[in-house]
Amino acid sequence: MKKLFGVFVVLVMVVQLPVLAQATSGLKIGYANPQAILSYLPETKQIQSEMESFTKQLQSQYQTKVEEYQTKLDDFQNQMDVLTDVVKEDKQKELVNLQTSLQSFQQEAQTALQKKEQELLQPAFSKIEKAIKEVAEENGYAMILNSDPVLYGSPADNVNELVLAKLGVDMPENTSENN
Repeated sequence: MKKLFGVFVVLVMVVQLPVLAQATSGLKIGYANPQAILSYLPETKQIQSEMESFTKQLQSQYQTKVEEYQTKLDDFQNQMDVLTDVVKEDKQKELVNLQTSLQSFQQEAQTALQKKEQELLQPAFSKIEKAIKEVAEENGYAMILNSDPVLYGSPADNVNELVLAKLGVDMPENTSENN
């Protein structure tokens, strides 16, 4: 019985293959690399500049906190012999709190960086997405895939140049990043 069912499944698949191939042969599928397209947009330099500035600002704040911690730690170590047990305990608690504050700041800074990057990139990616949709409609593409997971695609199906043209951006000649 299992053998008969297996033969039936294979038979159905063989019969359906030509139908499936015929149905998909009329589909026009392209691919694009939004990251590569982003790299050609004029606003990308501004986004990078703002991210660098924001990163430096956070690094400066972190460095100030580290210096404060280090100064208090050095003072504590230098005065340890003359401090009473109660004062030592208070200073140790203060140092532990400062260390916890440093760790918390690092985590918050990382989150803030990611949020800032998303905030800055979102309008550019929305612009790219809109251009991709317009290119698809104007050129009869049934779908345009992101080229990152595409293992192979015919260069004729790469729509990066069409998208850049739609965005009013000239792509330099002889670029290998337009995949």
